[in-house]
Amino acid sequence: MLTLFVYAMPEFWFGILVLMAFAEGVGPFPSLFPAGGYSTPGTDITGLAHVADVLTHLALPWFVLTVALMGQYALIMRNSVIGVMSDHFVLTARAKGVREKQILWRHVVPNAMLPTFTIVLLSLGFVFGGVIAVEYVFSYPGLGLLTVRAIKSQDFPLLQGLFLLFSAVIIVANLVADILYTYLDPRVRAMPRVHRSRDRADVMLSEISRDGALAGRAFSLTLLASGIALTALSWDDVWRVCGAVQGDCVERSAGAFILTMGSIAAIVWGVGILVRIRRRPLDPAGSSRYVWAIGALFALGFIFTAGRIPAYTCDRGHFNDVLAVCMHPPSISDATSWLLLKGAIVVVGLLGGLLVSVRPRNIKLTAPMSVAAWSIGFGWLIAVTMG
Repeated sequence: MLTLFVYAMPEFWFGILVLMAFAEGVGPFPSLFPAGGYSTPGTDITGLAHVADVLTHLALPWFVLTVALMGQYALIMRNSVIGVMSDHFVLTARAKGVREKQILWRHVVPNAMLPTFTIVLLSLGFVFGGVIAVEYVFSYPGLGLLTVRAIKSQDFPLLQGLFLLFSAVIIVANLVADILYTYLDPRVRAMPRVHRSRDRADVMLSEISRDGALAGRAFSLTLLASGIALTALSWDDVWRVCGAVQGDCVERSAGAFILTMGSIAAIVWGVGILVRIRRRPLDPAGSSRYVWAIGALFALGFIFTAGRIPAYTCDRGHFNDVLAVCMHPPSISDATSWLLLKGAIVVVGLLGGLLVSVRPRNIKLTAPMSVAAWSIGFGWLIAVTMG
């Protein structure tokens, strides 16, 4: 009953109770811990004293988060233990005369830990991504509190970057759980390993055409170049403007970190495409599915270019929400003509990307054009953003 109550208890409600009891000292409870924040403001302490101050501020959020998650872990572990206790190997151990305590800790618990282990890693991913309710109650500066402030100020680019980071953390946590399964579950270790798919007669990789292979290599190399360049430019911008990742440049460094995460994902994707293309056999009648990626580069390049035109003509004036049209009279022409030009560029980009995707035979001509369109649009976007 206590476990079910803790599992159903809202984190923000429990956090408020703990805050009132141990920070404000309501009733018979003493005021033992600070009410919130990362450290005591207005102090200039260093060394172990600073570490102790930070840990004191972290105590209440850590306690609330631990209690809130323990209820979930206990319920899942209980259900797993009940399920494992009915397995045949437990009955065999009892028939051999093994003690119940030894059966529980040496046979049942290791097998029942697997679902709980997965939930623990996913919870660590959520904690790293930011616990919004707990951080907001205790005013603890983290990604959760940053998400709340971005929602209040309608900072949509920051929200997009935060959601991308949260998704990446959860995916990595899932990957780590799958890898560690091989060390926790003997059944996984007992499975035969196959290092290469071509070593098995029953596994055949699908063929890819030469046009598809060329399109895949062009797309992957574009991803690699864009990811490496974006990572270098973002961190060069941080150190060139700020001189260090600290102080007033925390938000700029956070943006650089988010861009780096996206760039690493693009680099990994590009390397994966190159490896997959190398392993697949060539066949003139094979798949040409990577041509659609070249068409997407073409379309995105034109869309990025269209999106930056008013920023050039209006000298970074005030824009509205419809294709970033100038709200004040532009320096060259009226806003309507630029809106028509932007719309025409977007239509040309979409139609051109569609034509590139449906005509794989012309990939030797369309691939350089698509890469050039992407380089112009994406390069202009990054130059204006970091300028």
